[in-house]
Amino acid sequence: MLNYLIEYTDTFSSKNTINNIIKENKFNDIPISEYDLEENSVDSVIEDLDTYSLFSNKKVIIVKNIDLLDID
Repeated sequence: MLNYLIEYTDTFSSKNTINNIIKENKFNDIPISEYDLEENSVDSVIEDLDTYSLFSNKKVIIVKNIDLLDID
C-alpha cells in the first residue's frame, strides 16, 4: 500500500502534484474523496479512512486545510 502526505501552500501546484500521483499509480478509476477541514470534521475523514469501499480495494482521500488540526 502506498501512502502520500503532500503539504503545500500553493493551490495550483498541489492540484498538479495530486493529479500526477493519481495518474502515476493508475488511481483514475477508483473512488476519490475530498475533504476540506474548514467545512468538514476530522471525524468524517477518519470514518472514510476506516470504511471499506464496495467497488474497489483502493481509494484516494484528499484532505485540504490539514494545517487546521491542532497537533503538538
